[in-house]
Amino acid sequence: MYNLLTLTTLYQFYRQPFVLIFLSTAAGILIADTIEQSWIIPAIALAFALIFFGLEYSGRLKNRLFALLLVPVFLFVGALLQVERSSSLGVQEIKKRYHVGDVYTLVLEEASVGKGKWNRCLARIESLYKDGAFETQNAKVLIFLEKSNYPIVRGDRLLCVSKLEEIRNKNNPGEFNARHYWRTKGIRLIAFASLDDFRIIDRIDLGWFDQFIQSTRDYCSSVLSAHFSGQNEAVLKAIVLGDKSLIDKETSMSFMNTGAMHVLAVSGLHIGLILYLLLFVLERFASFISRKTALFSLLILLWIYAFVTGMSPSVIRAVFMFSMLSLSQLSGRNYEPINILFFTAFVLLLYEPMYIYDIGFQLSYLAMVGIFLFYEKIEAGINVNHWLLKKVWQGTAIGFAAQLMTTPLSLAYFHQFPNYFALANLGMMLFSGLILGFGLGVFTVSFIPFLVKPVVFFLGIILSLTIGFLAWVEKLPGAVAYGYDMQVLQISLIMLGTAFVFFAVKSRYKIILSSCMIIIGVGWVSWDRFEKMNGSELVVFNSNQPLLALKYKSEIHCFYKEKKEGDFDKIQRTMSDYTKVNPGDIVYHKLDTTSYKTKRKGLDFRVESTQSTIDIELNGETFCVQTKNEISPSENHFLIGMPWITKGVDKKLSDGAYIYPLNSSY
Repeated sequence: MYNLLTLTTLYQFYRQPFVLIFLSTAAGILIADTIEQSWIIPAIALAFALIFFGLEYSGRLKNRLFALLLVPVFLFVGALLQVERSSSLGVQEIKKRYHVGDVYTLVLEEASVGKGKWNRCLARIESLYKDGAFETQNAKVLIFLEKSNYPIVRGDRLLCVSKLEEIRNKNNPGEFNARHYWRTKGIRLIAFASLDDFRIIDRIDLGWFDQFIQSTRDYCSSVLSAHFSGQNEAVLKAIVLGDKSLIDKETSMSFMNTGAMHVLAVSGLHIGLILYLLLFVLERFASFISRKTALFSLLILLWIYAFVTGMSPSVIRAVFMFSMLSLSQLSGRNYEPINILFFTAFVLLLYEPMYIYDIGFQLSYLAMVGIFLFYEKIEAGINVNHWLLKKVWQGTAIGFAAQLMTTPLSLAYFHQFPNYFALANLGMMLFSGLILGFGLGVFTVSFIPFLVKPVVFFLGIILSLTIGFLAWVEKLPGAVAYGYDMQVLQISLIMLGTAFVFFAVKSRYKIILSSCMIIIGVGWVSWDRFEKMNGSELVVFNSNQPLLALKYKSEIHCFYKEKKEGDFDKIQRTMSDYTKVNPGDIVYHKLDTTSYKTKRKGLDFRVESTQSTIDIELNGETFCVQTKNEISPSENHFLIGMPWITKGVDKKLSDGAYIYPLNSSY
C-alpha cells in the first residue's frame, strides 16, 4: 500500500502545486477587493473560472481531495492579504481627519524630473497638523511639485498645504484608467503643489544600499546624456534604464502601434538578453571562474540591474525565476519550470497583493504561460533546417506563443491590435539586443575616450535604424486595428479556451469545449467591434474646455473651444483615446459664435455656440451644454453641466462623459 509521500509523486498536481496555489490566492484577493467594487459579480465569476482551470490543470488526479482542500485555504490567504494591504494604506484614516487647508508633512519616495512645469513625485504622508500638534499618518500620495531652481531628490521631507484629493477618472470613452493604475500601487490620493504650497524642511539620508542604487542610476543616466541627445537619448534610456520620462508622444505611439511597447519597459526580454550577454562574457573566463561563482556573480549583477531599473513586476518575475531555476540546478534536484513560474508569482503576491492588477505583472506571466504551453507545438509545426532561418523561426514561434495568451488582455487595456506585431518584434529582437549590448558597453568604456567614441557611433546608428524601422512598420497599410473594448467575460472565454487547447489533445469533449469557448469569445468581440465601427452617437466629454463629438458611422466631427494655448493638444489626446474604442476619421471644428449644421439620411444635426451655452439639435432632440452658472435654459432642453457645474442640470459631466446613441440602423 502506497504511503502519502509515494502517492504524491505519481500525480501531476504534486509536481506543479503552485499553479493551483497561485490561482486560489489570486482569486481570494479578487473576491476580497471587489467587495467595495461595482464589478463584484464578474470578478467572482473570473475567480471561480481560474480555480476551475487550476483543478483541470491539476487533473490526471484520480483523487482530487487534497487539491480541493487547498482551494479554500488559499482563498482565505488571498483574502487576508488583501484586507491587511488595504488597512495598511492609511487612506481612510487621513480622509476622516483631513480638511482643505490643513498642513501636513511628507517624504518623497520617488522624484522624477518632468519635461513641463511640474515634477511628478510619489510620497508618503508622515503627519497631519491638527489641534496644535502633528498626528502620525501613513498614506501614499501622488504629488506634482512646481519646478524651482532648488532640485528635489528622493528622501526630501516637505511641509505642504496643497489640497489632497482622491484620484478620479474623467470617465471618457477609451480613457486610461488612472484611478485603477495608481490604486494598484497603493496610491489613492493626488495633490498639486505650487511653489507657495510647500517647503523642503529636511533631507533624509538614504541607507547605504539605496545610496548605491541611486548613485549607480544617476551615473548611468549621466553617461548616456553626455553622449546622446534628443530622440536617441530618450529611447536609449527607456530601453537600458527603464526611464521613459524623455519619450515624446510620437515615439511612444510608434512603439505602441507596432506592438513593440514592451521593449520600452524593462522586462523579461531585457533580462534574457542581458543574461545572454553576461553568459557570453563569463564563458570567456571559464578556466578562471568556477561554475558556481559565475552563477552567483550573474545573480548579483541581475538583481542590481533590477533595482537600478526600478524593480517593475515583470523584471522581478524574470530575475526571481532565473534565480530559482539556477538554485534548483545547483541543488541537483529535478524541477518543473512552470511550477517555479507560479511559485514566483505566489511569492510576489505575498509581498504585494495588488500586483495581481498590475499590467506588467499580468502580461509578463501570461506571456510565459503561453511560451510554456504552446512554444514547442508551434516551433515543431514548421521544420527549418538552415541554422539562421531556424533561429529566426524559433524567435517568431516564441512571439506567437506569448501573443496567444496576452492578446485578449492587451486588447482590453489598449483597445488596439498591431497587425504586424510579428514583423516588428522580429526586428526588435535584433535591435534591442544590439542596443542593450552597446548600451552596457558605453558604461564599461565611458572613461576610455578612444574606445567610447566608436561604441557611441555604432549605437547611434542602431538607434536611428530602430526608430526608422518602427516608423516604417507603423506606416504599412492596416498597421493597427482599433475598436476593441473587451469585457471580463469575453477575456475569460478566450484565454481559458486557448489554455484548454493544451489539455484537449486526446479528449474530444475538451476539444469541443475549448473550441466553443474561443469561437464564442472571438465572435462576441468581433460583433462588438463591428457595432462600434458602424455605430452613431453624440458624446459630450468631461473636459476642462467644451468638447463634444458627433460620430456618424466612420465619420467623427469634433467641436471644441480653446481657453488657452495648449488646450488643443489635450483635445487631440482625448479624441485619440475615443477613436481607439470608436474608430473613425476625425474632422475638427472650432466652436465660436457661428453655427454648424448637417443633414443626411437618418441624421439632422445642428450645433450653435454662445458665450454661456452650446445648443444642440439632434434628430428632433434638444440639448444644452451649460458653460456658466448664470443662465436659465428652456425646459425643453436636456441640460448638461460642465464639470464645475453640479446643480440644476440633468447630467453632471463631473461624473463622466454624456453619450447619446443614435439608431444603429441609420
